[in-house]
Amino acid sequence: MYKNHLEFLEPNKTVFKDHWEKNALASMTAAAQKEGEMAIKEGRVDKNGVPIIDVILDGCWSKRTYKKKYSALSGAAAIIGRKTGEVVHVMCADSTLGADYEDFRSKITCMSCTQTENRKINKEKTIEGLGAQANAMKQLSEQTFSPITIGKTVTIIFPSFDRAKGDPRNVLGITPDKTDDGLYRVGTKHGTLKQLFSL
Repeated sequence: MYKNHLEFLEPNKTVFKDHWEKNALASMTAAAQKEGEMAIKEGRVDKNGVPIIDVILDGCWSKRTYKKKYSALSGAAAIIGRKTGEVVHVMCADSTLGADYEDFRSKITCMSCTQTENRKINKEKTIEGLGAQANAMKQLSEQTFSPITIGKTVTIIFPSFDRAKGDPRNVLGITPDKTDDGLYRVGTKHGTLKQLFSL
């Protein structure tokens, strides 16, 4: 049994989010189609045959007035069909963006959505940066040191901060093979090390 609803919601929030978005989109699409069909029956279409519908737009954002003047930078808005009274579109919005914002209608997002997207972009950039740094270090190592012959004995030095006072300072091993990326596997009397090594 769950002690509270958060214990149930937290591990399943992605499932609920996807289910909510799928059903909300289906409901709004059906409502928009109803409004369009009514407009066509009334002959309210433009020169391209696109139905013209009347809608009601309303929005909201959080405010705090107790001891401080606070207005959230983002909020939510809903577009409701006048004939059916059903929601045909819902969006979140960042009030710092204006109508002069490039491609305003398709790119408008709330602060939470923007932050989530920025985190995703920054994560991808970080991974790319770490990969580029690793390749640069590997190339520098290859230019500085001579290649190791397969089957040659090598000495692996343990960093001082990664060992106790009584631990050995190094261990001997051999290089059984080399990966396509130019990294070496090292085998010892205790087995092959999981970590790959460069020059």
